[in-house]
Amino acid sequence: AGVVPTYWKEPDRTPISSDEAVRLWAAEAHEILLGVAAHYNKVIRAGELISRVQASTGVLTDIPATEWLPRVLHQIVHRCHATGEPPLTSLVINALDGKVGVAYAEVLRLQGLTVTNALGRERQAAKARLDCYRAFAKDVPANATPQLSPQLQRVVPPPARARAASRTVLPVVPDKPLNRICPTCFLETPITGECQNCM
Repeated sequence: AGVVPTYWKEPDRTPISSDEAVRLWAAEAHEILLGVAAHYNKVIRAGELISRVQASTGVLTDIPATEWLPRVLHQIVHRCHATGEPPLTSLVINALDGKVGVAYAEVLRLQGLTVTNALGRERQAAKARLDCYRAFAKDVPANATPQLSPQLQRVVPPPARARAASRTVLPVVPDKPLNRICPTCFLETPITGECQNCM
């Protein structure tokens, strides 16, 4: 039999269940994201969120974050939806490409929104981020508009050409993640390749 993945709480490495670990991480992540939302145009990278929830809770695991981070985000999505808060997970972006990625699909599903490509998903997330800033930040300009992440702004065509590009270049939202999170450095890497940061 293989080694059973474990979750534990420091400082004495007390074993806890995966459900309890995810619950504790999700509660802490929610507070962290409220802090991010309090600053206009601020976002947080997935790797930083992972490091901060583990440091704050003292809950650690020896399994990859790809196994549990989606569950943490899923809990936050449903908490925000149930309490009427704007989608705080829109503030969590991938370090490599600045996208919310396929994990954001649950937000769109709960809101009854349909997007036909990856750019559509990112534009919906940009609107949700602005909703977060308007709800929790004091420094939002009156004329603020939804903004893609800086990484995406560099590669997305201007609005006049975006519609044509979306039909020919942008992929359909995939059913499964195209990236994985490196268990060593927590940066996103291609799901089939080695981590470029750790090579």
